[in-house]
Amino acid sequence: MEGSPQEVILGAMTGHWLARCIHVVAEARIADHLDDGSETVEMLSAKAGVDADALDRILRYLVSSGIFAATPEGYANNEASDLLRSDDAGSMRAYACMIGSSWQWQSFGALSHTLATGETGMDHVFGRDSFAYLADHPDDQAMFDAAMQNRAQRDLAGVVAVGDFSRFPVIADIGGGNGSLLRAVLEVAPESRGILFELAHVAAGAPAHPRITSVSGSFFVDPLPSADLYLLRRVIHDWGDEAALRILAAVRRAATPGAQLMLIEAPLPEGPQPHPGKGLDIVMLAVVGGRERTLADYRSLMEAAGFRFVGVRETRTGTALIEGKAV
Repeated sequence: MEGSPQEVILGAMTGHWLARCIHVVAEARIADHLDDGSETVEMLSAKAGVDADALDRILRYLVSSGIFAATPEGYANNEASDLLRSDDAGSMRAYACMIGSSWQWQSFGALSHTLATGETGMDHVFGRDSFAYLADHPDDQAMFDAAMQNRAQRDLAGVVAVGDFSRFPVIADIGGGNGSLLRAVLEVAPESRGILFELAHVAAGAPAHPRITSVSGSFFVDPLPSADLYLLRRVIHDWGDEAALRILAAVRRAATPGAQLMLIEAPLPEGPQPHPGKGLDIVMLAVVGGRERTLADYRSLMEAAGFRFVGVRETRTGTALIEGKAV
């Protein structure tokens, strides 16, 4: 962030103004209602069922920040706001709605409590962790799942480009959501077969695939399947060190010597330079109860669970494949 110290602080402390505007226009499907053309604010507000004056002021602010475009008639989409369309190939609408959901904002609202005690805002406000909360709130769970798929789409191309997955006859995706990563991996590994291990209610949403077997269970309770490669995409960052080690130990119990592990994460740099994971780490602190880690941190966890660190492959999308081998 550039500018004087005062401008830096002012911009940072008011950053939620812009973020909240993105959340509410995503929820109201404003980008969807614009379709491919320009609309007056009156027509647009009528389509969305919102107040015209409020929408005009919010869009004016977003346009000034490079999101949406002002036209002689009113407003139109631009490349940035297209990402808030539900039908865009790179859609981030579900992710915007999830980040702006009431349970996330209430948890962040308790950040001072988290600072004082280390307890997550979820535990403080709702008396349970985020995964237990979502299990009892199906609408929020559905939005969370859709948001994770938005996020996964950004990772997939980078992961499959560097993974060299055809080496592995059986590939297990642990906590793999609806199987999008596993399906993409099998596209580049046509002789391999896959196992999707996920909670039953999540795995139920996975499309059928002729080379994927779905196994329902919890990695904290149930035995994991045997495989030549275990994929865990953005799973370990959801958990503190003790729980993360339990997950990796469960993988090691299932893995025969020589089987490989790939953690797909976005490791933090060791130094003070800016990195998007440093912001995501505050979500882990306030909401989820996990943490972002450096490569050295992931290596330590991996080795403590009985894997030998093999190396790391960087992707073009900001994630890394952190590889280990069962010993």
